[in-house]
Amino acid sequence: LRDEARQLLARLVASGEPIYNYETLRLRKSGDRLPVMVTVSPIRDANGKAIALLGISTDMRERKRLEQEVLRQQRELATLQERERLARELNDDLGQVLGYVNTQRQAVRELLARGQTEMADTFLKRLVEVAQDAHADVREYILSLQTNVSHEQPFIPTLRAYLQRFSQYSGIRTELRVGDGLDRADFDPSVEAQLMRIVQEALTNVRKHANARQASVSLALKAGAAQVEIADDGKGFDTSQLADDGRHFGQRIMRERAQEIGATLEVQSAEGQGTRVTVSVPRPGGS
Repeated sequence: LRDEARQLLARLVASGEPIYNYETLRLRKSGDRLPVMVTVSPIRDANGKAIALLGISTDMRERKRLEQEVLRQQRELATLQERERLARELNDDLGQVLGYVNTQRQAVRELLARGQTEMADTFLKRLVEVAQDAHADVREYILSLQTNVSHEQPFIPTLRAYLQRFSQYSGIRTELRVGDGLDRADFDPSVEAQLMRIVQEALTNVRKHANARQASVSLALKAGAAQVEIADDGKGFDTSQLADDGRHFGQRIMRERAQEIGATLEVQSAEGQGTRVTVSVPRPGGS
């Protein structure tokens, strides 16, 4: 990396100010690349003229190893917390479904006892629909539990694999678009976990309510923030008059998750024009 070294020296000579704690790589005679922290300072004579440069490179291998270990532990903790949360949500959802099934079962029995078979058949058809929805929800929860970001499987590859599986079982075509600078996005583990669940919740709403043929997930850097956008070509809805059909509950979950990571969430939709969910996550240093 001699070109980089020359640029650092030129920068130091031009400014006359030391360069502190610059992280980069250096090549050893053995061919190994080391992560190092470089500090370079001018050495001046009695007249203040820079007559030499003093550079110190500190081996960062142990520090990097420890950083990776901390990151691994953070990801494992985030995964465990998320699994507990998903388990609670699944328990609550199934509890509501089973309570509804029990109520409708009793109603069907009473209708049959009175000979109102046509009405009983209507109730039974609704029970079948509810059971099918519950089955699809359980499959999604299982898929969510199997989707975890790790050191071996970073955020973007994990997201891409999830979208492929979602498309296979839902029949909705999905596409992932990743902007420049985000192909190897590395967020804090808690941020990765919440972003993944927001995408999953948004796609659950697409499957349940949108009647869409395709959906896309896009990542881009805009104004110092990472933006994740989930869009579909479905029937859309009037955001000022949300029907009590589950979408409002899904939006509440997504907003709560966004708030936990200091992100903002915006939902744009109109009847016949699909829906677009945008999450903006501030990036450290605005980069």
